[in-house]
Amino acid sequence: MSTFPLICFLAVLPVIVTTGHTFELECKDVEAELNSNATLHCHVEPEGPITKEDYVEWCRVVKEGDNKTVHVYRNGNDYPDEQDADFRGRTKMLNDSLKNGNILVQIYNVMLNDSGTYKCSVQIKGTWKESSVRLTVKSKRSPQEQGVTTSTPTTSPPKNVLSDGEIAGIAVAVAVVVVAAALVFLIRYIKRRNQANQEQSMTMQELSQRDNQGQESANEEREPLNQGQESANEEREPLNQGQESANEEREPLNQGQESANEEREPLNQGQESANEEREPLNQGQEPANEEREPLNQGQESANEEREPLNQGQEPANEEREPLNQGQEPANQQQEELNAEQEPANQGTKGQ
Repeated sequence: MSTFPLICFLAVLPVIVTTGHTFELECKDVEAELNSNATLHCHVEPEGPITKEDYVEWCRVVKEGDNKTVHVYRNGNDYPDEQDADFRGRTKMLNDSLKNGNILVQIYNVMLNDSGTYKCSVQIKGTWKESSVRLTVKSKRSPQEQGVTTSTPTTSPPKNVLSDGEIAGIAVAVAVVVVAAALVFLIRYIKRRNQANQEQSMTMQELSQRDNQGQESANEEREPLNQGQESANEEREPLNQGQESANEEREPLNQGQESANEEREPLNQGQESANEEREPLNQGQEPANEEREPLNQGQESANEEREPLNQGQEPANEEREPLNQGQEPANQQQEELNAEQEPANQGTKGQ
């Protein structure tokens, strides 16, 4: 089992446990005279600076869920556009006090209707805290009362403040929950990884087994082919030997053919000489053929002229055919008379 995830978890565990910034917000109620300047005061405990990355907001609580923004400090700047119209241009954040953890906002020229509950909201390093302060605006005192020392602001106990033991218990509980969740995640991760490795190993074994079986089947199927190839090679061996013998027997014939070709060479040369000698005769024959051409043309003209005579002779021959046929009976009678006369002629010769 790989120990890399466990090492990473142990490395970030101190960061997880110590993440966040634990502090408390202590505020004091304030009394101010009419038309004077009132300073709302809250203090971060333990004391620490409020930097540009932190967030501070003062608001007037009118009723539950409905507040008026008094002053906003964010990224080291004030945002008057986010103030309520009743306080716009009447407040100032005392920035010099922020480095000591004191959150002081001054409201100019307070009026009687400014009396009420104000809430201070602070976010430091991701931790959010809220606390309330009561502002009481009183009318101006008479000249007899002006000699009396102005009462100092009373300190109200911090609201929504947890004890150190409760804070430590919460921190320990959060750390335990985070550690337990990380361990559960780590165990599940290891199980899933082992299961995936096992499945992959089984899959590789099955694939390897299938490949081996397929190779064996292919070898078995190829075996008859190999045997047939060997048989064919054995049967072809006598043919190859016969071919070699035939080639050896054909060698004298090839040699005799070469000798005959050599003997025929003078004859071929003589034939070429005869052809060369005949060439003048052929050239002389061409003028004779040219002279004979008119005679041939005259013969063709005579044949064309004789054609009508031959065609006229055919009707005469057709008319003579019946005469010939009529002459045949007369000839037969003459032969019969001659046959009858023959004995008489012989008797006359005897006398």
